[in-house]
Amino acid sequence: MLGKRLILTLAILVSAFGGSGVVRASEPDAYSKIQFEVEHSGDPEVRKAAEVLIKKGILKPDRRSARPAADETNGAGSDCFVSFNQRFLSNILEQDQVGKKLPSDLLELNVVLAESCININGRLDGPAFVNPKFAARLDLGFSGVNSFKIRVSEIRVAGFSASLFTRMISGYIEDAVKRAFPKNCSTKVQTRSGGIIDIDVKVDPEGFVPGISKVGFLSDAGIRQGKIFFCFSIPQKRGRR
Repeated sequence: MLGKRLILTLAILVSAFGGSGVVRASEPDAYSKIQFEVEHSGDPEVRKAAEVLIKKGILKPDRRSARPAADETNGAGSDCFVSFNQRFLSNILEQDQVGKKLPSDLLELNVVLAESCININGRLDGPAFVNPKFAARLDLGFSGVNSFKIRVSEIRVAGFSASLFTRMISGYIEDAVKRAFPKNCSTKVQTRSGGIIDIDVKVDPEGFVPGISKVGFLSDAGIRQGKIFFCFSIPQKRGRR
């Protein structure tokens, strides 16, 4: 019997391309959202189903996209490439701790940049000297021009309300993202089934790479090979060689 996640993913695929049966190259945003669901579902059956749909032509990726291939982290398919490693994240976290920008209910927070995600863990400042441990996984992926999504999943809290933790950590992530993209950055938080939190982020590239918003846009984002990366592309003008 097909799992719930697979059924939901197939429903997303069908709803995205409607009666035409194909996500065309002119619909890159729709394909990017589908690709995020497939890449971060954690279910091998979902990825297998997507491969079948691609082979049969039901799902047709945009081959002309400026996004780099899945195994590229050097920005080969973009005009500007920015990446961050574990040391950068650790420095930011230390600054937040010193500046008291962490939620008051967080007694301890550790952020570890893994191969394709961010693992967080720590302890909550609970009542009566009870400090339950927590852990969660953060995925980051491109979801459309100047947009990316952060997904909080696999939330585990020992003997404490998970809902309180999700509100707390999603609030901290929202604040951190807005500080990273200070100009015209907007976020939208959605709670999904299975304890999953999606944070949709819309950015102005100007707040990240000064001057680029006049000529380019965010064309990819994600975590690969232990690095967080953002790619920016500049459209080629007609007559330019």
